[in-house]
Amino acid sequence: MKNKETVSSENHEPVTRGLLIAFYAVISFLYLFIIAVSFKRPLDYLSSWQMTLGSVLFAALIFAAMYLIRKMPVPAPWIYYSFVGLFGILILAVCLMRGNWYLYAGDYEAVYISAMDIAEGREVSFPFYFMTYGNNTVPMYFLAAVMKLCRMAGINEFYPLLVLSIGTVIASVLSVGFILKAAGGERFRLPAAVFTALCLPVYSFSNTFYTDTMSFGIGVIVTALMVRAFGKKKGGYVPAVFAGILTVWGADWKITCMIPLIAAVFLLLIGDIRKKIFEKKRIILFYIIGVAVAAGIISVSLNSFSLYRESRERSNPVTAWIAMGMMNDGSYSQNVEFSDTINYEFDTRQAKNEYAVSVIKEHLGEAFSLSHIVAKIRNNYASGTFSAKDYTTPDAHGSVMYNLLNPGGT
Repeated sequence: MKNKETVSSENHEPVTRGLLIAFYAVISFLYLFIIAVSFKRPLDYLSSWQMTLGSVLFAALIFAAMYLIRKMPVPAPWIYYSFVGLFGILILAVCLMRGNWYLYAGDYEAVYISAMDIAEGREVSFPFYFMTYGNNTVPMYFLAAVMKLCRMAGINEFYPLLVLSIGTVIASVLSVGFILKAAGGERFRLPAAVFTALCLPVYSFSNTFYTDTMSFGIGVIVTALMVRAFGKKKGGYVPAVFAGILTVWGADWKITCMIPLIAAVFLLLIGDIRKKIFEKKRIILFYIIGVAVAAGIISVSLNSFSLYRESRERSNPVTAWIAMGMMNDGSYSQNVEFSDTINYEFDTRQAKNEYAVSVIKEHLGEAFSLSHIVAKIRNNYASGTFSAKDYTTPDAHGSVMYNLLNPGGT
């Protein structure tokens, strides 16, 4: 006679299968559409045939590698960990050679300089910046705290921040390996690490602790901690609490932390581990405790700073970014007028929100038009450079490496 758990599992199987089919059908359609647009109208001076040929060859290389990986024996753990260590050394070498080039880190320059101002007891140089980009207020105060401690200890803050950056990158790589092993894909740990190493330019701002990059890695680490928590036969509460703390920490660096977490939640709910989730509800409770503790500590700590309080009242709301994404190709460069209006003509978050909502309503039809969707796809996916330009520094203009890797090279 079947027990209740077996019957419940069998009843859920058709639902799970249906969800998976629907999910992969939608994803497949989106991928094919993105590929078609990117191949047809690439950016960065690429012609359609170059983009197509390069992508096909790269895809063939990946498929061939996956085939060989499945045929080969599982690499010994020491090989995997040695490669991850080598990757850490490589990214350290790149960062040390470049030095602290926060002046070239786009708008993040304002965050870094403002943190130095606070650490050295000066007025913040870019207060208006935080009235626009309120999400960078917390990282700025974190950097200021690290810098102040370093100055007290007589240490150049570049090195502790570099250790934190590289530590986050390596921890995220190891977290991917842990998740793969837990899912029975141990043989793919080394290939995943190799692929991350190929994406080294993505971490080109590691030497400046650029939170856009770091926050995504935190999301991966949180996912691994939750897999660990649900995978333990008993307990699992400590990893869950740490996962909750890191979720708030990563989200305060940048909301991109939530991207891998949302994907993880979806996969956990439709996978076999969902049974453990329902069996071990206390882990969710401890995760929420971690979130509450971290959110409380950060809020209490920062509410004493007037700039933090003011940024919460005046910075751009989420609706501002939604509105911008609904016009032209969704980029700042094509929506300067909107950006200037919401940044300079409104003093409160509420007024900015009302304006953004009106823009959203006005452009609702355009947002779902084919021309707008194609423009956004091109802007996000059709560069074809694989971030190779990040291998070169701004002062390398005209050099051999610049001409080889940068889209503007000859």
